[in-house]
Amino acid sequence: MAKQYPHTPDGRYFVAKNRLWRCTAPRLGEDEKRTHTPLFR
Repeated sequence: MAKQYPHTPDGRYFVAKNRLWRCTAPRLGEDEKRTHTPLFR
């Protein structure tokens, strides 16, 4: 299960270890997100 991190109010970034990280584009569909987002385990 993926860990949940706090997001900025606009939803573009999440905060992890006191750093901002860019989220995937919200307009992408779930299939497209999986295609372009590598899985780190």
